[in-house]
Amino acid sequence: LKSIGMGAFSSCISLQSIILPDLLENIGFYAFQNCITLQHVYLPNSLLYVKYYAFRYCSSLQSILIPKTVKNIDQSVFQDCYSIQNISIPKIFKSDIAMIFENISVCGSNNPYRVDAIMFVKSNVFSSY
Repeated sequence: LKSIGMGAFSSCISLQSIILPDLLENIGFYAFQNCITLQHVYLPNSLLYVKYYAFRYCSSLQSILIPKTVKNIDQSVFQDCYSIQNISIPKIFKSDIAMIFENISVCGSNNPYRVDAIMFVKSNVFSSY
């Protein structure tokens, strides 16, 4: 399996955890959108691209480890994933961080976000959170 298609698991409300296969390269548009009980996702080191809204509204998702192999993550991939407490982003990552993690509070003292390094962050990215 090299690609998960558009909306493949969208609104699968019984999905709590998923280990994506090691040969996976692409996660399509809306692939896991609205999987409201999804808590854990393993993103394999083979992953290259994550398309728009892939995990949007996964309100129980707790942490994200983005592999170093990822070349691009589109906007709003983790939009409204309110339960995320840990984010790990590789040093070489160049996508717009603000747009990937829309509407997520990163300034709370209870949320230990780990970012290895970010190439750039737009002005006022986290100011309203």
